[in-house]
Amino acid sequence: MKMPKVQRNQNEVLRSYVKEFDAFTTDGSVLFCKYCEAPVTASKKFQVQQHLKTSKHIRLEAVKSNSAQKEQQLLLACSSKSGPDRSQFNADLCKAFVSADIPLHKLNNKCLKSFLEQYTGKKVPDESTLRKNYAPSRTARFSEIAPSTPLPPSPVVTRWGSWIDAATYYGKNFDVIEAVIATFDPEEAQSIQESKILLETEGIKESLLFIATNFVCISSTITRLEERGLLLSSAISLVNGVLDELKSLQSDAYYGKLSNVLYKNKGFEKLKKVSQIMSGDAIIDETVQPLTMSDLLCMKHAPIVSCDVERVFSEYKAMLTDNRRGFNFENLRHHVIIKCNHNL
Repeated sequence: MKMPKVQRNQNEVLRSYVKEFDAFTTDGSVLFCKYCEAPVTASKKFQVQQHLKTSKHIRLEAVKSNSAQKEQQLLLACSSKSGPDRSQFNADLCKAFVSADIPLHKLNNKCLKSFLEQYTGKKVPDESTLRKNYAPSRTARFSEIAPSTPLPPSPVVTRWGSWIDAATYYGKNFDVIEAVIATFDPEEAQSIQESKILLETEGIKESLLFIATNFVCISSTITRLEERGLLLSSAISLVNGVLDELKSLQSDAYYGKLSNVLYKNKGFEKLKKVSQIMSGDAIIDETVQPLTMSDLLCMKHAPIVSCDVERVFSEYKAMLTDNRRGFNFENLRHHVIIKCNHNL
């Protein structure tokens, strides 16, 4: 004969959840999440497990865990001895990494850091500590030699205008850069050796001078085309201005390359036609089909670059965040109206 199943009271159930999951506390009547600082529905076990999987709980647990870890590291750093031996170890470690051309941020790797601490018996400092107190400051050296010259720019891989700006900078300040790099010992790092080799490359000065003289218009035009609210006619005029600049060069290769790219871009040709129609210089024909009259009326500020699409992605990401639990289509419609008319 089977014994009837004994029903556990609420207090026992809640305390079993606290014992099983380290994220909760209870007073016997309410289950409370330590990370979210909020009561949790706990009539069924799956509800407790479901709460642990929410993005809010995971995010807050990670934040508070990191905060506790940083406090522990701070206490450890304060209690550790910092004598001349440790300073010498930090200096030697920094010198070894720089000489071997190993980036200092590699010290953030937990496996490497624990390996060094285990077999050296020393506390390995953070990257920022070495960079601030032990690594030679190239920016300080640069400011000391050329106080009136701005620091070199950092090009962004996906932004071609930043590469042209960097080449223009080095073309204008080549002698200053050469003087600064000459003060560094090439034996200290491979990057210094490579920089000196590049500076001595035949034709490098002439190439940088050519870019700085003739291609500045490309970078400034890219910046202008990224502006919000730019008229379609103005955008087309900016592109035509670059074509005129390149056409005036002695070599036809640059003008031919850009002309060929724009010719293959059927969308750009259609936008040029729309701009001409709006200016009264062309008639509506099959070139602009399937655009209707209503479509054409909305294209006065049509962008010819894709940066607005990237802006929309970031705005949608902020709008459709995980913590919007009651966000319906009507709310979305109002948000879109506000975003599209915030400049009015």
